[in-house]
Amino acid sequence: MFPFPAIAHVAVTISDPAVSVPWYTRLIGSEPALDEDTGPFRHIVYAIGGTLLGLHVFPAGIADATAFQPY
Repeated sequence: MFPFPAIAHVAVTISDPAVSVPWYTRLIGSEPALDEDTGPFRHIVYAIGGTLLGLHVFPAGIADATAFQPY
């Protein structure tokens, strides 16, 4: 059996960055490495060792998250 590869990126959709960003910052113990508004969503990224944790916020609401097709 082949070993399971390391996880490079995990993305979580959040609804309230004013609550979630401080919570994740306290949990991780560092500030986000990236915080950008791409238009259809805001992308807040933490670097945790070799893994990136991305928080996605859809300003128009969660219904838009299901319609978003990044690829």
